[in-house]
Amino acid sequence: MYSVVYAPVRGFDLVWDDLGALRDNPLFAGGYWDGIFASQHDHLDPQFGDLRGATPAHDSYRPLLYLSFRTDVALFGMSAAALHLHNLLWGALAIVAMFAASRALLRDTAGATAATALFALHPMQVETVAYVSTRGDLMAGTMALAASWLVLKEPGGQRATTHPLEVVGATALFLASLLCKESSIALPLCLMFLLLAQGRWSERIAGPIGMLLVLPPYLLLRASMAQMTGTEPLYVSALHIPGVFTHYLGLFFVPSELSIDRPYSTKLIAVGWVLLSAFALAAVQLLRRGADNSSAARRRELALIALAGLGWCALLLAPASIVVRIHNTLSDRYAYVPFAGIAWSCGALVVLARRALAHHSALLASLAAAWIATLAIVSARQVYAWENPLSLYTHAVLTTPQVANAHFRLGTYALKTGHYAAAVSILSKAMELDSSHVKARANYGACLLRLGRFDEARTSLETLVRDFPRHRTGWYNLGVAYRQLGRTADACGAFGRALELDHRYLKAALALQQGCGEGSRDDGSVQ
Repeated sequence: MYSVVYAPVRGFDLVWDDLGALRDNPLFAGGYWDGIFASQHDHLDPQFGDLRGATPAHDSYRPLLYLSFRTDVALFGMSAAALHLHNLLWGALAIVAMFAASRALLRDTAGATAATALFALHPMQVETVAYVSTRGDLMAGTMALAASWLVLKEPGGQRATTHPLEVVGATALFLASLLCKESSIALPLCLMFLLLAQGRWSERIAGPIGMLLVLPPYLLLRASMAQMTGTEPLYVSALHIPGVFTHYLGLFFVPSELSIDRPYSTKLIAVGWVLLSAFALAAVQLLRRGADNSSAARRRELALIALAGLGWCALLLAPASIVVRIHNTLSDRYAYVPFAGIAWSCGALVVLARRALAHHSALLASLAAAWIATLAIVSARQVYAWENPLSLYTHAVLTTPQVANAHFRLGTYALKTGHYAAAVSILSKAMELDSSHVKARANYGACLLRLGRFDEARTSLETLVRDFPRHRTGWYNLGVAYRQLGRTADACGAFGRALELDHRYLKAALALQQGCGEGSRDDGSVQ
């Protein structure tokens, strides 16, 4: 079923951040090892810092992800088909690892199958598989699930405890996962919860302890390779974890607004704290309660696994909550591995239901199959949103028309492809929805320049640089407008200000060297 749903991806283009992070990234044009010591944002546009007043708050060191992409480029060039096929391979490996971990956790093939099907075919997983730049989530997720299987699996032979080689293997996979993406940093704690639910804490705790031991050296390495200044204290983002968890929990059962610009709302924070507190209290009560027989013990174990799965989801969403706070967007990829926890909760409930309603097992199986089939159909449709940039940005506008950023992306694409009249209309809508959207305002001015509406462009860009005086592209485009209107002195002043803000701004330097009022036609810069 996975192959059927995702088969069209092989013919898709590169989209969104694929263009800057892969196609146009100078790292992939150099030597094979050139980027092994580069952080995620080493080659980011300098305006990123200018617009936010700080360096990126979520920079990371992901050398294994870089090597994955670099190997693709070395073997196949910048082939979109090869890059997509590699993503599909990691997605398939993740499903295998998910099934193995599910069987080890639930000790029930039907429950493991249901959990794996939900994980593999849910529409919220489409972005992670169909979007090349999210390979870090695929790689990190696959390794995290494989590490979980080594911790949760039944010991071989007469052993009751974890074999040292299993501890080493789980620890190595955990470290490799972090070097692909740091999204699974809470995995040791998540596994402790699952082991506690299974009643196998003392037997298998060596695996999570081994993982905890590699965290300090990893954090030191990450800090040395990607030194950042945050936009807010970490505890502020931590306060939002229950709200982010509640959003994704609702989306798991009712996937809606499947857009790259789905907005995050703080309204669910209080609800999230209440939910997580209730789940924790229920788990404590179950742990304190004894069992009269093996059947009751099994029901207690499955109920604890269902609660621990929700804890898995909340804990693994912790790093994502930082990025959600920065961008105010709930991206699907943040929930890729966290969704495994909710799938396990559903799998545990399936096993409980089969035991309680044994005479209606066929009906239960039919209902579960119908739900999973519906999700698969939605996923098959959602895949085509990622076919090319136009389909992706159009889908975002249709799905989240109230979000300014969705209109900005579509308007900018129209501008870059020469559809200036359409771009003016779309970017106007983005500005109407969010008057502080600096990039929409900058590109709106650039679009007016291309249409030859220089006086309107001047008025718009003067307002932009008044509101955002450190916006280098705004100053440069204002200089172009002045030059077209014959105001050479003002043009020189604007170009000089752009160069002052970024001494590497080559276009501004050339404009000043050419005397500001001379040279070939210039339509300004686009963000």
